[in-house]
Amino acid sequence: MNSSHILARLNAATELPTLRGMELALGGLVAMALLALPVRSFLELSAPPRLPQALLMLLRCALFPSAVEEVFWRVLLLPNVHIDGSGSPASGMLGQMTPTQWLWACACLVLFVLYHIPFGYALARLGALRDDGRTFRDPRFIWLALVLGTACSMVYLVSGNYWACVLVHWLPVCVWLLLLGGEQRLRRDTSSPSSATQLSAESDENSRGSSVAVGFMAGVCCGPFGRLEDLPQEPLWQGKCSKWMQVRKWIFDRCR
Repeated sequence: MNSSHILARLNAATELPTLRGMELALGGLVAMALLALPVRSFLELSAPPRLPQALLMLLRCALFPSAVEEVFWRVLLLPNVHIDGSGSPASGMLGQMTPTQWLWACACLVLFVLYHIPFGYALARLGALRDDGRTFRDPRFIWLALVLGTACSMVYLVSGNYWACVLVHWLPVCVWLLLLGGEQRLRRDTSSPSSATQLSAESDENSRGSSVAVGFMAGVCCGPFGRLEDLPQEPLWQGKCSKWMQVRKWIFDRCR
């Protein structure tokens, strides 16, 4: 891909969005809101800042991360339906991409999600964040980044429009920072005792789901053990498996 091809992509992507592009952006925003429900514990209602600070944050988020990240992760890396495809069909590039292009798009999405982890750590080291990069390493944040990246990629692949992607990226970030506790999380001083207590509680909440999953899988995999007392005697194993062994035994007894 040479410079002329890149410029052609930029020129095609930065045209004014069509009604179709805005409809796709709206659909992406609705889908993101629904997919954020499983991690709603990460989203805490908070009082918005004063109007001057709010306007400054809206402008800042429009420039970065929204505008800058969408240029790189979508326009420069993903195929554009107007340049790399055949016109603008209803499905955009989705119905025209080769397996190699699909693999490339998925790899770009994974890299987009993972890059937030070292980026958050770097911002914390530079003093821009006070949470020691914890927010960007939080599994719930990683899930939201995956949802956002998927929505932006799908909107771009179908519409080929940069501005529609910027809107899909910009609005959720602003809502999170201004109304759902994002700014407070990023500015939270992890060295204070109250923050340490809250972080410990959040860590317990985050691990609860994984503990349930581990317990369930361990209980299912305990097929060779016919009775609870036959389980290995390590407390951790007993604690995670015992409840699921009881459920398994109850099901098996009634299926005989």
